[in-house]
Amino acid sequence: NFKEKVIRKNIQKIGDTATECFSIISRKKDLISSIKIDEIDFTVSLLNASNQNILVEHLSAGERQLLATSILWGFAKAAEGNFPTVIDTPLGRLDSINRTNIVENYFPGASHQVILLSTDEEINEKYYPKMQNFIGREYTIKNLSEEKTSMIFEGYEFNEKVPIKELSA
Repeated sequence: NFKEKVIRKNIQKIGDTATECFSIISRKKDLISSIKIDEIDFTVSLLNASNQNILVEHLSAGERQLLATSILWGFAKAAEGNFPTVIDTPLGRLDSINRTNIVENYFPGASHQVILLSTDEEINEKYYPKMQNFIGREYTIKNLSEEKTSMIFEGYEFNEKVPIKELSA
């Protein structure tokens, strides 16, 4: 009974927190009004403002990315701990409004340590200024076609204030 009560309480907290997180980062504020997680099989249900189910399959790729981000953010916030977060291609499927929401609202508060593995089209001159106060270190991996290898450089290629430089071995 105790185990079931703890799971029920925490699953509801995670769902509620994920719902709050989704409303923070999504430009479509009325798309999902509630994220529910089943306490038995942990399946995720989405409800709109009319309490009707929304199928995940009916969400766009960007909306599914926001949903996944919201659930992970909800887990981290509900756990009330500091867990490093690694995000690969964090802005790839998002439109400019959702990208700005993620950059301004999620990245700074996702964790005490966030590692972003982004393409050059994601973290660029537009989004970098919104993030630079939260960045501890930045690197660029450049493909050297002729040498058939890649090299790691400090900095971002577009950032003239801190030009990229080769890391010493």
